[in-house]
Amino acid sequence: MVIKTFISLLIVGCMALAVGACNEPVDRQEQIDRLKGIGLVASPLVNSPSQGSTINATQITGYATIPLGKTPVVTAYLDQPTAGAISVKTDEIIIDASKQELTTYEGFQLLKFVARVTIPSVTLIQRFTDDFQGIQFRYGFTVSTEDDVEYIVGSFLVYPEGSEELQWTNPVISIDSPTENQSLSAEEEFDVIATLTKPNDEDVKLGWYVSEGEISNRRAGETTWTLPTKGKHTLILTARGKKSRGFAIQIKTVNIQ
Repeated sequence: MVIKTFISLLIVGCMALAVGACNEPVDRQEQIDRLKGIGLVASPLVNSPSQGSTINATQITGYATIPLGKTPVVTAYLDQPTAGAISVKTDEIIIDASKQELTTYEGFQLLKFVARVTIPSVTLIQRFTDDFQGIQFRYGFTVSTEDDVEYIVGSFLVYPEGSEELQWTNPVISIDSPTENQSLSAEEEFDVIATLTKPNDEDVKLGWYVSEGEISNRRAGETTWTLPTKGKHTLILTARGKKSRGFAIQIKTVNIQ
């Protein structure tokens, strides 16, 4: 009898935990509700090694969402070593503080920062690989506020002079629906539609972010947005090339009535 009573209490307890878990808010990836790294753009996307007095470099432009009222600080970060990639040291990442921008949107801020990474010579690259046919460089940034921190890691490719990969460019995207400042009705589903151009013949991963509401499939080019409460809200679309490591971002503001 004691055993049966214990089992009954255990079942009731488990059910209570399950109900409690169901009532907890779901952490949806598309919601812009905290400090969050959005992406990194390398320009040029693919580099060749530095040669003698000719120093090649790539410009990195980073994006992150910042809570209102918070002040971000950006520093270089040394990523953990991985097979087949060279980690860029922090003293080789030069952050240009004069180009840092913080734009306020409804419910969040968007941080844009710029850094420069020098491409090493073939001689230095060959210390890591005997047969240099192309190699990946991984780099990182720490974005911190008064009470939070985010590590944003990206990579770019370096190929020998004359390689066709040097012609690769970042993907191109546009948000076709909704249009800029379009008026929508609150608490309804609305179609969101993107156009993607893939210049490098590769798989590209899309990602939607919203200041409020829910995206039914944040990886789809055509999906639906369950609209939030009335007011101005922001929709962000990103694209990442799986082969080239390319990145693109577009932002739209809509008016929900």
